[in-house]
Formats: sequence, C-alpha cells, structure tokens
Amino acid sequence: MKNSKIIDFHTHVFPDKIAERAIASLEERGNIKSFIEGTKDALTSSLKSSGIDAAVILPIATKPTQNDSINKFAKLINDSDDNLFSFGSVHPDSEDYEQVIDTIKEYNLPGIKLHPDYQGFFVDDPKYQPLFEYIAKKGLPVTVHAGFDVAYPAEQHCTPERMSNLLERVPGLTLIAAHLGGYRYWDDVEKYLVGRNVYIDTSLAYGECPDEQIKRIIENHHHDKVMFATDSPWRSHKRDLAGIMSLGLTGDLLHAVLCTNACKLLNISENDI
Repeated sequence: MKNSKIIDFHTHVFPDKIAERAIASLEERGNIKSFIEGTKDALTSSLKSSGIDAAVILPIATKPTQNDSINKFAKLINDSDDNLFSFGSVHPDSEDYEQVIDTIKEYNLPGIKLHPDYQGFFVDDPKYQPLFEYIAKKGLPVTVHAGFDVAYPAEQHCTPERMSNLLERVPGLTLIAAHLGGYRYWDDVEKYLVGRNVYIDTSLAYGECPDEQIKRIIENHHHDKVMFATDSPWRSHKRDLAGIMSLGLTGDLLHAVLCTNACKLLNISENDI
C-alpha cells in the first residue's frame, strides 16, 4: 500500500459547554459507553494517538431550532482546524429547509448529516423527496444513519431497502449510507445496496459484522465509494483502524478506503492533510 494518509469519515463532537451532558444523555438512552470525551480536543488527541490524520464530524439537528447553532459551530470548526471537516445538518421538518441548506453551502461546509431515527422521518417518505432533491441540486453529499439504532430499537427509519427507494427517486443525490450501509442489516445491504450508486462508510461494522462479510461488501461494492469510519466517540479509533487493516484488502483498495475516496467527497487532495 502507498504511504496513505488516513481519514475517519464518521465522528461526533459537541461544544465544550454541553459535551459532558450530551454524552451522558446519549449513553443512558442507548445503554452504551463512549471511548473518549465528546469534545473537539478529545477527538483530535485520539486521532493523533491512533495514527489517523483527519476526521469528518457529523452533527445532527434533532429539532428545527438547532439548525442555526449547529451549522455555526460546524463553520467554526472548519475555519479553525485544517484536519477536521464538519458537515452541517438540517432538520427535515424545517419550513425554511432551503434557506438552511443555502447557508450550509455559503459556509462551505462539505456536506449534510441526517439521522432519520433521531429526526423522526422515514428516508423514503415522498414528503421529504423535495428536501433530498434540493440537497442534490446544491451538489452537497449527505450522510444518513442507516440501519438499526440502539437508542430507537422499536422502528428503523432508514433500512437498506428504504435507502434503495430513495436512490430510485433522487438519482442525482450523492448519498452516503453510514454503518456499512445499514447497521445490523448487512444481509440487506448486500441485497439492496452493493453495486448501487451509493457511498458507504465502515463505522460500527467491526466486532458486529463478521470480518468476511465486511470484506465481501467492500470488495463487491464500487471501490471508489467506500470510506473508513469509526463513529467516535462510540468506537475506538485504534481498534477500528486495526480492524480495517486486518481484512487483507489489496493495497490500492485499502488506500482508496482510508483516504482517496474521502478526499474526493471533501474536494481536497491527500497533500492537504
């Protein structure tokens, strides 16, 4: 493999003043434990100690009133740190969603994060097709939580099948299906998404999905549409990086997954990090 830079395409941080409270609430709701504090400094430290060069931060607006503060915080991160790239977010039920997306574009945020479970919408609901069409019109990639969510076990709003429906309805959308295309829905990922025009990140796969299935999904999907990711602070950078390294991917494919595919979506070169 080339001497590749490494980008984690799926992380989360919170403003320092609310990080401790936010992490505690999420830990209780999902019965999970974070590996690091949910601050930018904690993320930067973890990346450095793990040999990871850069990360994408994915905030979530859980109500329309959060759009403005979340996107301003994202802009602050992007303006102050060369190796952290924060997406913006928009709540799908925002009456002014076009204006919010315009602001994300004006802020030069590299994409949008949506979480259908936390935001309470089905990803293939025709009601939200204009939202996705407007995102596509603006040329912004959108990362969507896909599959099961431990905090919302009763109903999954973004299964691989539903994501396939969305791809049919909005073919121009640059869609990133998180969690290897659908957390705990990996058989359906192979049925509905592998080989389609959709990106996938590898977050939450290691230790949950069998290694041979992870490798099969990556190798059978478009090699330019898979990105290494962890879901930090909920996963260990060192463990998940060791996981991707242990799969036995070919050098060119591993380099693409670790770096070049992410660079393409972020519109940067490897030399920029």
